[in-house]
Amino acid sequence: MTVSIRDIETSLEKFMAGHRDFSFAAAINALPPVVGTEEEQARMIDVVTEILTADQRLFCDRTGENFFSRAAFLQGKKFCVTPTRFEINQGILFPGHRFAPYCAVEVFPSEVTLREEEGGKGMATREVRAPLAEVIPCHMLLGAEAMFDFLVADHPDNAALLQRIGSADGEVIVVALDLKDFYRRYEFEVGDALEVTVVDWEHGVFSCRGVPGSDRPVRARSEWIEKFTVAVEEVIESDGEYLEIPEQLARAVYCGGPELLVHPAASIDEFFRQNDAVQIGYVSGSTVLVMKSGVEAYDEEDAAAGPGVPDEMMISQGKTGNLTEILTDAGSLLRPVEIETVMLDQLYHDLREFDDFYQRCFGNEKLSFADAAQEAVFINFVEDLWETRSESYNRFEDDAKGVVRERLLELIEARLNWLRYTRDLEFDLTRLQDEPAFRSLASGAVHCHSLCELLNSDANFISASEVENMLESLDKMGELQQAQIEELERKIAAGS
Repeated sequence: MTVSIRDIETSLEKFMAGHRDFSFAAAINALPPVVGTEEEQARMIDVVTEILTADQRLFCDRTGENFFSRAAFLQGKKFCVTPTRFEINQGILFPGHRFAPYCAVEVFPSEVTLREEEGGKGMATREVRAPLAEVIPCHMLLGAEAMFDFLVADHPDNAALLQRIGSADGEVIVVALDLKDFYRRYEFEVGDALEVTVVDWEHGVFSCRGVPGSDRPVRARSEWIEKFTVAVEEVIESDGEYLEIPEQLARAVYCGGPELLVHPAASIDEFFRQNDAVQIGYVSGSTVLVMKSGVEAYDEEDAAAGPGVPDEMMISQGKTGNLTEILTDAGSLLRPVEIETVMLDQLYHDLREFDDFYQRCFGNEKLSFADAAQEAVFINFVEDLWETRSESYNRFEDDAKGVVRERLLELIEARLNWLRYTRDLEFDLTRLQDEPAFRSLASGAVHCHSLCELLNSDANFISASEVENMLESLDKMGELQQAQIEELERKIAAGS
């Protein structure tokens, strides 16, 4: 090939300087002619393909024949950022991975500029010392390796801090955007969002406004997450699993199309927590987004094998795929349907503080999380469910079911209290599994589970007569359950 790779790169740079969008054929035609064999000409085409597809200033369409400037495509486009409860309470926002898919890769997370309105002054930043469990969920989509590098680069003390804590339970020092006044002005609460507009892709400049949760209805959020998930799946399938997570997300932003960037209803944080198809996996020494049905999730064994990534910076060494997995992994006696039932009972009694619900639901639970990262993911799952149920709750329509739900929870809590009692005794319940009373207790638990599903569903309606019948049935179940527990306690006392 008589034209060097450097000459090709120089010619392509000159061509792209004058062409925002272009075809592959146009790029080839802009190069100096190749004098040589067909093999040499084919080699030049391969080189151009490699250069253009690897250029993170460009998006490439599905055909691989057309290229588009990322700066131009994203100019003026919008996306959502959803601050966590911790961030709102502290009056801050961790840039973390939130802006990475929407700006040049060279922009360091803590160097983004965020303005309340286009043309306004950038919001101030400040150093904060924060629990790693609060920092990780806002940075995990940088990838474990990049997250660790960022934290060490963001403050020189973090390297020593991370070595000293030896787990995800310590604190780090990070630069955060100061949004205290912004949150106060918009009366910000969990579930509200920042609608962010891309002002300058190359330099990481953005403007924003506050959007109340009521302007992001559950259906709209779900539809956005579903469409974005399809886009991420397309990227994983077409580009494999060698791209870093921010680049996977950036390409998914393009694949999802402009419609997801006009009135965005959800954030990439909500996408990651609520989608059913994509997770973080460990592939060839790196953490990337993978299909849940494909590569195994990033786990403790992978962490041990991963070169150069300290254990304390792993996404989590426990299960984080969904709420059921985490509850089981943490040793909880509750299931998601029962948690949702408690939520609705709180709302039925007009108790709308998340902290009150959380204390009631998990105050007696001896949860053993694998690490602080798993706990953070768990809290995010529960907060998302709380927000969803709170926003859609209709007290009038729930009037009849609320009475039944209250009685049902009394049965569930009595059974759970007994199970906690046996756990405190360190009694092996498998010794009772052949007892008729134990089998009946288990059967009753299944029936309670079904009733929870019935009462939790907005699609189900019960009449006044059904309420009386259900309450009478629950009274009988309660008496039977108490008799079963007393019988089993006698067996335990007798040394069964």
